[in-house]
Amino acid sequence: MEMANCRRCRKLFARTSDPICEDCRKADEKLFEEVKKYLRDNPGATLSQISEATGMPMKQLMAYLREGRLEVASGELACRQCGAEISSGNFCNKCAAKMGQQLAGAAAASAAAAAAPPPEDPNKPLSGQVKMHTQQKK
Repeated sequence: MEMANCRRCRKLFARTSDPICEDCRKADEKLFEEVKKYLRDNPGATLSQISEATGMPMKQLMAYLREGRLEVASGELACRQCGAEISSGNFCNKCAAKMGQQLAGAAAASAAAAAAPPPEDPNKPLSGQVKMHTQQKK
């Protein structure tokens, strides 16, 4: 098990996949629950209003939006590819679909290249054939 310092409190802990310790994660979840409660009571609130009312840093709210844990009602979040307004995540549906098609095409091309026989080396003798040469006389 890998040991690491918590990104928030700098305490040493046994790291799993999260860069923060269990105590900081629990505190974060408690604060996230406050954010959810605030949004239930104040639908359509802006990020700055949420941050001010709950004490959640704007940076963390943006991370929640990018992770898809929160959604915005108005254009405070933009697609990282085309800039279109999105409610959560990193990409709009159009860009996500386009990237999915590109990835599928690249995977198919890679699979086809792996299945194709390797090109023959022109310097390698063909099976059953021997290369010949003449000796130079001195």
